[in-house]
Amino acid sequence: MEMIFLVLLEQFKEREGHCNVPHLHEEDGIKLGIWLSNQRYKREKLEESLQRRLEQLGVSWNPQADEWEQKFALLEKFKEREGHCNVSKTYEEDGINLGTWLDTLRQVRKGNREGNLSSERIERLDEVGIRW
Repeated sequence: MEMIFLVLLEQFKEREGHCNVPHLHEEDGIKLGIWLSNQRYKREKLEESLQRRLEQLGVSWNPQADEWEQKFALLEKFKEREGHCNVSKTYEEDGINLGTWLDTLRQVRKGNREGNLSSERIERLDEVGIRW
């Protein structure tokens, strides 16, 4: 059964260019997104060969952390180019709404929005020059 999911994941990656399958995504009527989420959840218990194969395909074990790092890198790129981190709410960098991301982080830090912002991330944002 695993082989079917791996073939579908390869098909998804070939078409989309990545393995970040949305949780509820179905590929050819099969719940690929749920399957992949389950593999991430039980990563430590997976057979080594399956874990290795998923890694070879480019599966991220923590896509939320990867997304945060991608946006942080865009913020650093913005600061290097512009000399500041005063990103407007509607500003997009490389097709990603960097302004909305920063606004959300500010709201979370102020307690006006639900979410989790670790002290390590706050420190990194402070170091890059975010004004809260």
